[in-house]
Amino acid sequence: MSLIDVCVRKTLVSDSSAFELDVTFQSDSRRIVLLGPSGAGKSLTLRLIAGLIKPDAGRIVVDGQVYVDKKSKLYLPASKRESAAQVVDWIQKFELEAVALNYPHQISGGQKQRVALARALVARPRILLLDEPFAALDQDLRARMREEVSALQTELNIPMITITHDQQDAEALGDHVIMLSQGRVQG
Repeated sequence: MSLIDVCVRKTLVSDSSAFELDVTFQSDSRRIVLLGPSGAGKSLTLRLIAGLIKPDAGRIVVDGQVYVDKKSKLYLPASKRESAAQVVDWIQKFELEAVALNYPHQISGGQKQRVALARALVARPRILLLDEPFAALDQDLRARMREEVSALQTELNIPMITITHDQQDAEALGDHVIMLSQGRVQG
């Protein structure tokens, strides 16, 4: 049995076009990257895995736990509720004490990325899903955040799926890189 087993189909229809996603992959890796150009279906795949939208057909299994099974109409949340102590713990782990009471416009890009990661991890997810996590960062901060996220994933040993169109992100964060194009896995 694979650590992560994804087999989903979803069709999105607009007035002028339709996009058909048909993605199947299995992996024993705890660090998966979905790599591809804009419009390849990466974010849609991640939204399906996260349970934000339901597939037209398919199944998603993480570490033996079925989260989505369209055939049996099973949809489970992928995280639990957090406590105040856990929130404080993540604030400290990400060194955000000095900005914890600030508004988003009052903190830097790197701090915003740390806040986003802390918010995701405080819910104790069974899998960490990152959608273009470094897209808005300059090259220096991007390189530093790649290192921090890589080290954090190793420390927590939590399965992680990252989507990106950036080859350097894929190399830094992926033990298993899956290429997507036009809603399909390539190769």
